Amino acid sequence: MKKFAGIILFFFAVSLFAQSGADFCSQSKINSLTNFQRLQKIAYPGDQTINVTYYKLDLKISYDNKYLIGNVNVKAKPENNSVNSFYLDLYSGYKINSVKSNGVNLQYVLDQSHHLNITLDKTYSGSEEFSVDIFYEGTPPDGEIFGGSFVFANTTNGYPVIWTLSEPYGARDWWPCKDTPADKADSSDVWITADSFFTTVSNGILKAEINNPDGTKTFKWHNSYPIANYLISIAMSNYDLYLNNFEFQPDQKMPITNYVYKGNVSRYKNVLDRVPKMLKIFSDKFGMYPFVKEKYGHAEIGFGGGMEHQTCTSLGDFTEDVISHELAHQWFGDKVTCKTWNDIWLNESFASYAECIYREEMYGEDNFKNNVQTFMDNYAIYASGSIYIPDKFLNDVNYIFDTRRTYQKGAVVLH
Repeated sequence: MKKFAGIILFFFAVSLFAQSGADFCSQSKINSLTNFQRLQKIAYPGDQTINVTYYKLDLKISYDNKYLIGNVNVKAKPENNSVNSFYLDLYSGYKINSVKSNGVNLQYVLDQSHHLNITLDKTYSGSEEFSVDIFYEGTPPDGEIFGGSFVFANTTNGYPVIWTLSEPYGARDWWPCKDTPADKADSSDVWITADSFFTTVSNGILKAEINNPDGTKTFKWHNSYPIANYLISIAMSNYDLYLNNFEFQPDQKMPITNYVYKGNVSRYKNVLDRVPKMLKIFSDKFGMYPFVKEKYGHAEIGFGGGMEHQTCTSLGDFTEDVISHELAHQWFGDKVTCKTWNDIWLNESFASYAECIYREEMYGEDNFKNNVQTFMDNYAIYASGSIYIPDKFLNDVNYIFDTRRTYQKGAVVLH
């Protein structure tokens, strides 16, 4: 878990119009997490007896059947004392076919609290790492409709599209994990096999694209940076790819990969061509883009706004404010991550204030001041309560992602 103690060093002003990146970011997370409220998922903050070091998701996904078959590998170590059993968070509606370690079957129970309880083959202690493979299958909860953490839908052009949005508690809807931002894995892999129609986008670098004899295609993505579980994502459709570059040093470039719905490149090209400038501005202000050895980019999906998945934002609104907001999250939210959802303002207010840093650089001080005034008016009239989220509200995503308080009031605190 990255520490956030030093981030208050940045004291810049921030403001947002009524339909700013913050508003869209807030609504996308609220709208896509009705499933969390239905399941009352407050079993949190994951099994604190283990320290996860690695995740590998190997999923076969059927769009027609709204179904996935998974093999997820989790590597971990004891957090403090020795362990001979632990649990992962996973939706209880899945069928568990087996749980193995080094090829040996382990005992397990998936209970109604959405805990997959696993008994290890022996007691592990100290820095001794263990590895388990979970083989499971089923339909993600509410996966066939808009509003879940794992969504099967259609694009605006009528093509199939699949996406995930796991913040804050949705990762367990589609894969077994330690469902807390406090425990980052050191690295991760996401392998997705689906009908050859789909281009699958995920975190990090695309290591392989394999055409299988059965007419499916496998995409293998690898992320080499520490990552919180809720930032692991997939987005799938018959995307067009628009490439750009960020020259972060003379003759050194990082790819900017924009996966957009079929026929949409010309629609978004103008705003996407501003992303290299955004990366330059934020790198000058905050330090080099945190994942410069891999990529940055976007994958178009069906919810409004955006979600700051590490190295590849899932994006529904291609506006300048939304794009700059989600990009800023790569520093504040992804590299530096709140340890608990009580402190979500540390993610959202810095991303909100960064919108105005970008606007000031591009359009001048008056633009910045106008945004600040609107921002202050909004929070003064509508915000209530502390920017710190009390425990009693941690099962209420509307409270957690309240635009006026978490985003706007939080940013005014920074100002």
